[in-house]
Amino acid sequence: MFGRLTIINQHMNAMTPIDSFSHLLNGIFSEFQADSTIVISYILLTNDNAGPEKHIPRLTGVNGFSNSDAYRDYLQSAKARLLSSIEDCLAGLDDRSRQQFLRLVMERCQRYALLTVPWHGNDRAKDHHWHPRTHWVFHHATFDAINGHKPDAGTRRYLIWRTRRFAFMWRQAGRELMEELHGIYYLIEFYPVVARNVNGKPPTEKIILKGSVPELAAVLRLLHDAGIIENKNKEEVCRLAAACFSTHFTNDLSAGSLKNHFDAPTPEIIDRVYKKFEALKQNAPKLKYLK
Repeated sequence: MFGRLTIINQHMNAMTPIDSFSHLLNGIFSEFQADSTIVISYILLTNDNAGPEKHIPRLTGVNGFSNSDAYRDYLQSAKARLLSSIEDCLAGLDDRSRQQFLRLVMERCQRYALLTVPWHGNDRAKDHHWHPRTHWVFHHATFDAINGHKPDAGTRRYLIWRTRRFAFMWRQAGRELMEELHGIYYLIEFYPVVARNVNGKPPTEKIILKGSVPELAAVLRLLHDAGIIENKNKEEVCRLAAACFSTHFTNDLSAGSLKNHFDAPTPEIIDRVYKKFEALKQNAPKLKYLK
C-alpha cells in the first residue's frame, strides 16, 4: 500500500523537496514495483496420447490472478491509488518542484513499459488469409509450477505466449497512466501561461477538492446514471465539472482525465465514495439545515 499524505508530509518537513524525491518515488511506486515482478503459475497435465511429451503445461495464473479481467481490474485500482498518491505529493510542492517531481515520475513509469515487448505473429481473418499482427508479451518472468517443475525453453515460450492478454493489460494500464501524467504536467507547466487573463480580471473562483479526482468522477457518474443530472452528454458533464473544481496543486482540472475516471470508476474508488455516503447517512440526525 502506498504511503499516504501524512507520512509524506513528515518526511518533506524534515527534508527539502528535491532531497525527498527519491524517498517519495520509492514509496508511491512500491506497489507497482512489486507488481512488476511477473510470476507465471502453471501445472503439468498428463496426456498419454501426446507421445514422448506426456506432460502438457497449463497456465493457472499471473501474479495470483487466474484470468486477465481480474488482473485488469486490479491494475486499474493500482493505477488510481498511484495517481492519488502523486496528487498528494504535488500538493506539498511549489510549482518548480512539481515540474521536477513529475518528470521523475514519468521517467519511472517509462521503465515499467519495458516489461512488455512485441511478439509478431499471424492471425487468420474472416477472409481466411493470414495477416501479420503484433501481440505484446512479458519480457521478463519467473515460472512457478505446483510440483516444482523446471520449465525448458519451449515451455517458457509457450507460457509467455499464453499470458499475452495479461501483458496487454499491463501495457494498457501503463499507457493510460502516462496520458494522465502528461495531462497533469501540461496543466502545471503550460496552462497558467496560456490561460493568463490579459484583461486583468480576477479568475473565476472554484471549489477546491479535498478528495481525489477519481472520487469526484465516481460521484458524477452516480448522479448521471441515477438521472439526477439531466445532461446526457458525458463529455460536456465532465468538461463543466472540471471548470468548477480545482485541486491544491492546480487551479484547472483535466476534463479528459475526469472523463477517463468517469467512464471506468474502479471498485476501490466506488467503495470509498460509498463509505462517505454511509457516513453522511449516519450523521443525518445530527445535521443542522439552514433555511
